[in-house]
Amino acid sequence: EQADFDREKNLQLQAVRVRDDSWSAEADTFFRGTYFQGHPYAMPGGGTEPTVTKLTLDMAKAFHARTLNAKSSVLSIVGNFPQASAKELIEKIFAAMPSRDPEPAPKAFAPSVTGLFSKANKKDQAVLSYGFPAFPIGHPDNAPLMVLDTIISGYSYPGGYLHDAL
Repeated sequence: EQADFDREKNLQLQAVRVRDDSWSAEADTFFRGTYFQGHPYAMPGGGTEPTVTKLTLDMAKAFHARTLNAKSSVLSIVGNFPQASAKELIEKIFAAMPSRDPEPAPKAFAPSVTGLFSKANKKDQAVLSYGFPAFPIGHPDNAPLMVLDTIISGYSYPGGYLHDAL
């Protein structure tokens, strides 16, 4: 158990250390850290070297115990499988999970910084990222805005008309 954790932790540390080798990952990390200052969105999904280094098996187990929750879990299965037996197995698994009200979502984000921020590097690419406050989750204009964003900037950016034109 500890050996497995240590192996995965080392793999994660390696991924964190090479993240900025990718121009898009470096741009995303810089943008999020600048625009979302003081909010959980500012943190890169894979963590940072100090946070991953400090992580212990006991901390991971405690997080798992605190967040595993049938009421806020979703399971998606795609493929050719016997639906009746799969449904029975899934219901059994979910029944064994803790079931409680989910933890509250992070506080709403309101940008505290505006302006132009830049980061120079030796890569051949230049990246322009922009941020602006959007509608809250559940707002009826969210879906059309997401479709427009996908058309302009692509699904799983980079892509879309704007990217192709540039």
